[in-house]
Amino acid sequence: MRQHLRPPDPLRQKAWIIGLALAAACFFTTLSSLAQFSPTLFILATAFTGFFSGLVSAYGRWSLSFAMTCVLAFVFAMGQQFRDGSDALDHLVVYVCGALIYATYTVAMAWAFDDRIRRLLLAEAMRAFADYLRAKAALYNPDAQGPAAFRALIDAHAALADRLQAARDSLFARRRHPLQLKRIDTLIALLDAFETVLSSDADFEMLRRAPQREAMWQLNAFVHLMADEVEGLTLALRSRHATTTARTHSEEAAQLVGMVTAAAEASPQDPTVLALVATVNKLVLADSYVAALATTLDRATPPSNLAARLDLAAFQQNSRADLACCGGNCAPARPPSVTRCGWRWR
Repeated sequence: MRQHLRPPDPLRQKAWIIGLALAAACFFTTLSSLAQFSPTLFILATAFTGFFSGLVSAYGRWSLSFAMTCVLAFVFAMGQQFRDGSDALDHLVVYVCGALIYATYTVAMAWAFDDRIRRLLLAEAMRAFADYLRAKAALYNPDAQGPAAFRALIDAHAALADRLQAARDSLFARRRHPLQLKRIDTLIALLDAFETVLSSDADFEMLRRAPQREAMWQLNAFVHLMADEVEGLTLALRSRHATTTARTHSEEAAQLVGMVTAAAEASPQDPTVLALVATVNKLVLADSYVAALATTLDRATPPSNLAARLDLAAFQQNSRADLACCGGNCAPARPPSVTRCGWRWR
């Protein structure tokens, strides 16, 4: 089973989260170190640590890591034996210096590898889209078992939605640098291709009963070509500045269009033929969006002004992690309106 990359916290929040964890670790290390000299104080400090960690853990995924930081800092300091307060203070100074170095290193590495994380998330979304296309192609196989193919498509769709949301949360968080805008352009092109392919799902039931087996086999092959193209483009994301070439499958598309056009002329009122024509037109359009995806990835293509103008916060999950959340003042994420291709331009 393929392991998906878990989306990291937005870069703008990393310094705040790491700083808060650093302060908590130093505080509970101090508390555990000084409380060892009094059994009563140590019992109270242990109870306070457990109560505080349990209370904080109610505020979501990020707070669970914070709570464990508090507990582990207390437990690790508990294992130290100090002769007096001066010895405990010396240990605390060394601990704080080491924690500061580690926190600085963490923030620096997060900043240095920010674009690589974005490329990995984008590649995961593109690979999930290729898997979705292959699952969709299986439904155009006239010999495939319908229920099994539908289940595979639903699973692939769910995985793709998860990967797309992870990419949105990361890529939409920062858009100051031209390279960051290019990543957003690539994701928007991927979403356009996905929405276009998704719009053909309504015709599945009718196409499964279509007598035009040859056309269905050609649809199957055409969608597989698109999947191979998308998966090949993920390799371009290994490089910070990729070189790609936009390519459409014009010959295969022309054959498909010619075949369904002839079928439409022979049976202009047949709903199955009309559904076949609509599906072919949508998939040919999706193939052009895949070519646009390759164009946005290419290093020679400048970033568009689209990403800088849009209100992209509407398409990110609410991942606030600040003191307002501890007071219960985190507003829920705004659900995006669905207009053209699922986007709302503001």
